Amino acid sequence: MIDDDNFRDFLDPDDFETAQPEEVRPQWATDKNSSGAAYDAIQKLYTSKLRYIRNHTKKSDYKVKSNYQIFAKDVYVMAGATSTIFDNKSYTKGLKDELDAKNEALETAM
Repeated sequence: MIDDDNFRDFLDPDDFETAQPEEVRPQWATDKNSSGAAYDAIQKLYTSKLRYIRNHTKKSDYKVKSNYQIFAKDVYVMAGATSTIFDNKSYTKGLKDELDAKNEALETAM
């Protein structure tokens, strides 16, 4: 019989999914307005850009910034909102901070 722990030592962690605890949204991200959809869009875009970074190692792969960075327009389009979600709303600071943090993490991952 094969020991599961020993078997997993030979696999790439990206090749199988493990149960991850569901991420809890910050207090400012709610479905009562566009902030929840925008937060979810940032998370999805982050995952997509991180996958791009992991699969592209040549310097020439990073000539186009939109391949590895998240722009506000990407967020509000994916969220089905308008650009005003980044202007003077109660959740704007949290949204901008989240976007900046994810872009910083992407820069570090390169």
